[in-house]
Amino acid sequence: MASLVLNDSFKKLPDQITYPYAEPDDLQKHLFSSWRIADSQPVLPPAPDMDEQTLRQRFILLESKVERQRQLIRRVEKEYEELTDSAYPRSEWCSQLGNLLAKYICYATDNSDRMVCYIIGVKYTKEFLTIVNSVLRCFLQKYQKDVPPNGSNELDFVKGLLGILGNISKPPAGRDFLATNEFALSLMTQFVMYLPTLPVPSGDSLKKLLLLPLFNMYSRPGLAPPHGWRDLLLAFRHSLQHDKDQTFTFYYLSIVMNLLFHPPSKDFVDEFAEIVPMTSLNELVHSNVRGLAVMAAHVARDVQGLMYPGGKGPWDEGPSHTTTPTQTQATASSVPTACYRPPQGAVLCPSALPCPAELALGGYPRKAC
Repeated sequence: MASLVLNDSFKKLPDQITYPYAEPDDLQKHLFSSWRIADSQPVLPPAPDMDEQTLRQRFILLESKVERQRQLIRRVEKEYEELTDSAYPRSEWCSQLGNLLAKYICYATDNSDRMVCYIIGVKYTKEFLTIVNSVLRCFLQKYQKDVPPNGSNELDFVKGLLGILGNISKPPAGRDFLATNEFALSLMTQFVMYLPTLPVPSGDSLKKLLLLPLFNMYSRPGLAPPHGWRDLLLAFRHSLQHDKDQTFTFYYLSIVMNLLFHPPSKDFVDEFAEIVPMTSLNELVHSNVRGLAVMAAHVARDVQGLMYPGGKGPWDEGPSHTTTPTQTQATASSVPTACYRPPQGAVLCPSALPCPAELALGGYPRKAC
C-alpha cells in the first residue's frame, strides 16, 4: 500500500489510495465481528434491526439468570446462619470443657511438683504451649478494649491455662524448662509482647498471670531475654505510666534486679537509660510503698554504677537521693530476701504475692509459698 502523506497534494491523488477492504463498510463489519467474547455473545449492544420479540426473549433469559444468582446468595446466607447457630453452642461447650480441665490441672500442678515434672516431661509440651499461645492470642484479639468480667467461661479458660504455666514456673525444674525449651522461650517472648496491650484495669488479672512465669523464669541466674531487652523494658515503661496496681511494679523491679545481679551487657544499660524514664524511677525511690522504694533505689544505683563506673551519677546528686544506713537496713529487712537480692536458685514466689492458682481460680486456698 502506498504511503499516505497528508499535505496539499492529498486531494489531487485519490487514485493512489489503496483500501485494505473491498468496500468502505467492510471495515465496520470486520470490527463488529471481532468484538465477541469466548461464548460468541456480542459485547456491543444488539443491532438495531433486532425485532421486539427477540429483545423480549433476551430480557427474559437475563432475568432468569439474575434470579438464579439471587437464589444462590439466599442459600449461602442461610447456610452461614445455620453454621453460626450450630458453632456457637459448640464454642460455648468447648469453653466450658476447657475451663473445667484447665482448673483441674491448675489444682494439680499447684499442689504437686511431681505433676509439673510429668507435664514438662511428656512429648506433647509443644502442642500444649501452642494451644496456650493461640487461645490467648484469639482472646486478646476479640477483647482488645475490655476483658469480660470474672465468671466468663472464656476468661476462666485462659486464666486456667496461664495458671498452669505459672505453677510450672515455680519449681526449679519448671523454671529450667521455660528457660531452655525453644517453644517455651518463644511463648515467654509473646507474653512480653502481650503485656502492654492488655486493657486497664479489666485485664489486670491476666497481666499478673502473664508476669508470674516471667517473674519466676528470670530468677534463673544469668538468663537473658532470647530476643533482647527492649520489649521487656518497653513493657516496664508502659506499666509505670498506666498501671495503678503496685504489684506490677514489684514484678518488673524484681525481674530487672535479677538481670542486674549478674552484670548484663552495655546494651541493656543503654536501653534501660533510653526507655525507662528516670523521673518515674525517682518517684518509686521516694514512695512510701512497702519494699518498692528500696528495690527502685537498688535498680537505680546498679544502673548508675554500670553507666558511670568509678564516678558519680545523677542519683548521687542532692540530699534527697541519700538515705542513712539505718533507714536502708530497716526498709530492706521488710522485703523478702529472695526478691531483695535473690541467691542462686531461689524461688521468687514471696508470700506477699498470690500464687498462680489463686489468680487463676479466684481465692483457691493454698499453703504459703
